[in-house]
Amino acid sequence: MQTIAADLDVPLAEDKTIRPVTCLTFLGIEIDTIRQTLSLPADKANGIYDLVYQWSNKGKCSKQELQSLIGSLMFASKCVPASRLFIQRLLFLLRGKPEQYASFTLDREFQLDLQWWKEFLPKWNSTASFLDNDWTSSSVLHLYTDAFGTLGMGAFFQNSWFQSRWPPWIKSHKICIEYLQMLPILNAILVWGHKFANKRILMHCDKLGAVHAWKKLRSHNHGVLSVMRRMVAAAAHHNMQIKLEHIPGVMNDVADALSRFQASRFRQVAPSAGLLPTL
Repeated sequence: MQTIAADLDVPLAEDKTIRPVTCLTFLGIEIDTIRQTLSLPADKANGIYDLVYQWSNKGKCSKQELQSLIGSLMFASKCVPASRLFIQRLLFLLRGKPEQYASFTLDREFQLDLQWWKEFLPKWNSTASFLDNDWTSSSVLHLYTDAFGTLGMGAFFQNSWFQSRWPPWIKSHKICIEYLQMLPILNAILVWGHKFANKRILMHCDKLGAVHAWKKLRSHNHGVLSVMRRMVAAAAHHNMQIKLEHIPGVMNDVADALSRFQASRFRQVAPSAGLLPTL
């Protein structure tokens, strides 16, 4: 590049010219190709935490203040992509008032997003490993989950498994099927998530509604939103990304048997499965 610039008589600023290195700071993010990590400078990370803490008791803010907060959190999310969901409600609030000198009332939903950042940042060392370039499919991982409306849920991962019957309150109410389908996925991440660190996981789901809700990270159902937020929080903790892909129910035999509590069928389709559940 320097040779080409010299040949074309294009001047380069020496103070902004960096020769080949294994550790480079670009747009405020430290990129280390040996350790394969992205890092926030310590002063930036501490500054963001202090800023979030200062906002904890705020009831109102100006548009400029809100824009500044969003900018700081977006900067942190460069290292933790999963955390972007916890900026979404702040962005919705900002878009609701296009006026330059608008004033915003900070509701409970807003504070819930900030609460996640307050809990996440102290546990995070401001460094994240590179994620895998490719998405790893559930079929490659041998990871399957399913929920059955009237009975319960189940999940299977490399011969480990769990199943759980729905509590009475789920049976006695008309619960959104997307909510039920996401519960075993959430529990699978909570139980086995440490094995998926730094990966991009393509998880299978046989309900299109749940797949669409996850793709948009939006739902009119508060229960679905709550589960999705917990899924994203768990993904951020393990530095992983999750994508849901629809598959026909007939291709989800193992988890389907678990969710229906069909023990003999489960042993038939997964003969090498562990004798006892993980949970």
